[in-house]
Amino acid sequence: MVQNFIGYFKGEPTHHQRMTVNGKVVATGKGLACIYFPFRTNVESLAMTALDQPFSFKEITADNQEATLQGTFVYNVKEPSVVLDHYNFAIDPHTGVYKGDGPQKMPDAVLEMIRAKTRAIVQGRPLEEILMASTELSDTVLEGIQRASLFKERGLVVDVIHFSSIAPKREIAAGLETPYRESLLARADEASYARRAAAVEKERAIKENELATDVQLERGRVDLIALQARNIEAEAQAKAKALKLELEAFEGIDAEKLRAHALYLLGKNAENIGTLTIVPEVLAGLKS
Repeated sequence: MVQNFIGYFKGEPTHHQRMTVNGKVVATGKGLACIYFPFRTNVESLAMTALDQPFSFKEITADNQEATLQGTFVYNVKEPSVVLDHYNFAIDPHTGVYKGDGPQKMPDAVLEMIRAKTRAIVQGRPLEEILMASTELSDTVLEGIQRASLFKERGLVVDVIHFSSIAPKREIAAGLETPYRESLLARADEASYARRAAAVEKERAIKENELATDVQLERGRVDLIALQARNIEAEAQAKAKALKLELEAFEGIDAEKLRAHALYLLGKNAENIGTLTIVPEVLAGLKS
């Protein structure tokens, strides 16, 4: 087996590296590049970019109900040398793979502090209030974390804490949804009744309008019939009066003259008569 007694290391420019030989720091900085002796050199590498970490944990509310809180927190390294003193970020300088447990323990430490701050708030409030307080909870926990001296002592800064979901147990969620679902159904029923009532009212208005129209038409017919009757009566009276005047003109004239006058009128209008039969008795009374 051939073992390399000398190696070359070049770190990522976004990482802070620290190289120690026999426990003594010999080089430190971003994007470190140097020759090293593997058998006595230890290389640590720490990301200096913002790190986001999802989380999910359960807590008990003031009314002894379990709530599941999910979200994300974003943190970054402010003092890399301090962080490297607290956590093991040793890597294999040849492959870059972490040998230490720092990448797991550091975010776990942040999460435990977040859980502690969150627990203090959640345990003091009932479930229904906590379910509606994700934004308030995010702001309050972040403020508490940023004031905590522990993170300053460990060279860390937490920039964002966001609770994306706060949920109860499934059976509790179903129970909480029931009143809301029933209220929605009730509003839907009320809307349906309102539509039906509006339709009935509209139909009633249409029928009333039709009835009013029919009544108006019948009244018009009554007025028309009365007017026609008056016209017929007036016409009959006029004809009777004319006939009376016409007959009064023949008063005092004897029958023979009237008969002769009638025959005269017949002869005058002979062109309008098709057939006329005059019996002898009519002519017998005429004087020569």
